[in-house]
Amino acid sequence: EITYEPRANKNGNDFFRYQVSDGVSTSRLATVSITIKTINDKPSVSLSGPADGATKVDINSAELSYSSSDVDGDQLSHTVFVGKDASNLLRAANAQDEITADSYALSNFSSLEAGTKYYWAVVVEDNGTGTLKDTSGTRSFYTKNVSPQWRTNLSFCSYRNQVTRLYLPDLLTEKATGSGHTLHFTIIGAAGAATISSDTLIWVRPYDNRASKSIDVLVEDTWTIEPLSSEATITIACDNSEPEGMRYIPAGRCAGITINEPFFMDTTEVTQKRFRDIMGFVPDGIGENDRGENKPVSTHWHDAVLYCNRKSETEGLQKVYAYDQMITYPGTPECSLLVNLSVDYTKNGYRLCKRTEWTYAYRSFVANDFFWGKDWSPYPATIQDTLEVSQYAWWGGSDTGPGVCLINKPDETCCAQEVGKLKPNNFGLYDMAGNVFEWMWDRKYPDYEGYMMHYALGGGFGWGGAKYMRANHLNSNWDLAIVGFRIVRAAEE
Repeated sequence: EITYEPRANKNGNDFFRYQVSDGVSTSRLATVSITIKTINDKPSVSLSGPADGATKVDINSAELSYSSSDVDGDQLSHTVFVGKDASNLLRAANAQDEITADSYALSNFSSLEAGTKYYWAVVVEDNGTGTLKDTSGTRSFYTKNVSPQWRTNLSFCSYRNQVTRLYLPDLLTEKATGSGHTLHFTIIGAAGAATISSDTLIWVRPYDNRASKSIDVLVEDTWTIEPLSSEATITIACDNSEPEGMRYIPAGRCAGITINEPFFMDTTEVTQKRFRDIMGFVPDGIGENDRGENKPVSTHWHDAVLYCNRKSETEGLQKVYAYDQMITYPGTPECSLLVNLSVDYTKNGYRLCKRTEWTYAYRSFVANDFFWGKDWSPYPATIQDTLEVSQYAWWGGSDTGPGVCLINKPDETCCAQEVGKLKPNNFGLYDMAGNVFEWMWDRKYPDYEGYMMHYALGGGFGWGGAKYMRANHLNSNWDLAIVGFRIVRAAEE
């Protein structure tokens, strides 16, 4: 019997020699050749921590730990996989390491979200062969939730005790956004402590003309794994510094329109008296039945721009508009043409509305077609509907009955009416629907026979259909037409 022990880690060819002796004689040396192949064993890996389903895992300090081994003592390569979908984990790292327990810091991930469930696994490979590897099972963990954080400044201004609209989620600077997170807001101390959903507006009006009003609110993240909450105090101050005849329009969003900067807006269309006081004349093109001191003025688009500049100049404000040359003069039968006209929104003077500003102010946080909360078609379908429209707008009516214009003047052609006589919208703006159309700053393309076109919104008294008075109806006219307008100017929070 011959025992052969190969040298350590020997691969390839080897040999040994031997002799046989019977005590009397000895044989010649015999040589035996051997081919040696050492079998490389598969490595193994297992997960250590955090425990499967662990909660409140801190993405800034926690580590994913695992252990691996290889009976051959070979160097191992580890790859960590992490993701929200257990069936589609993403490669996170690849690091060479000895055969000892190892870990991977979660802070190496730049995209992990707070309050979210993740899955993870590890693949270990023997010396990078690509064939000898082992995959751990998959574990899950929940990252630590983050408390909703309120803005530092929660002071707001209510002009002339006007209702202030607040969209509470917009007042948060930080909140978890993953699956399962729902925010609920509670006005603390309110009757019944009613909870309102995340897409609900609250309206605040200072009581008894007090200088300010404080409201305590609570926001709760109802994530079942780790619910968190945060309280804050909102202060509404009263300010009576609105320019005369204007209303403060707060920044916000409604029906797809976002207004980032607040502004002041005329409560009514510019009247013929106000226009004459600034410009020195009333346009000749206004019809006989449309004339009146308190009726809206109708003028060319460029003359409306000139009115804004002259009113700014009269009140010591910066002029918003600049131009190189004026062809003809305001009030002449031909339209004043301002050559190379430009606008500077950093100036504090008066200007025409942008189309988005006007539509936002029309809606006054009402997402329906009409600012009184109704949607067009089939409305207005009944006499009651027609009468309801006539509470807010001078218009010619529909098939269901005459509008308020024709009700008041059944024997006359419907004409422009005195401003501010019907019900306003939530911002306190009158005649946003009906009466005269209103010029916008926005240009409409293409031009009409060489003349520029601009949007004119609001729905005129002579246009019978209610569809022309919808918030999203787009009407335009050429600059030689005479159309009404109202003006705006910048406001600060």
